[in-house]
Amino acid sequence: MPKTASGFEKDFNSLKKDTAALLKYLQQLPLATLESWFKKTEVQYELLCDILQVLEPVASEDWVGKLMVSLSKADNFEMTLMFVEEQEKDLIKKIVSKLSPQLSS
Repeated sequence: MPKTASGFEKDFNSLKKDTAALLKYLQQLPLATLESWFKKTEVQYELLCDILQVLEPVASEDWVGKLMVSLSKADNFEMTLMFVEEQEKDLIKKIVSKLSPQLSS
């Protein structure tokens, strides 16, 4: 397990070609650890885009919403969202729509 946001990004990028391994890696991340990594560091736009692409197919799983909330606590997250383009907005909408049934129950 990495100790910093940059270590996480390095691990994430090394696993990018193996979606199953990447999903397993994300599922095993303690959310408090993820939040601590990005407390004083921005989530880079490219990393956010890649995370969204990985999460969208499994967005109905409970941990996805929790991971998204943890990411949203990152330093300057609002600024990162300002750069989000139409493709990522669509991914966010798809993820939220898959989470919505869980949120209403």
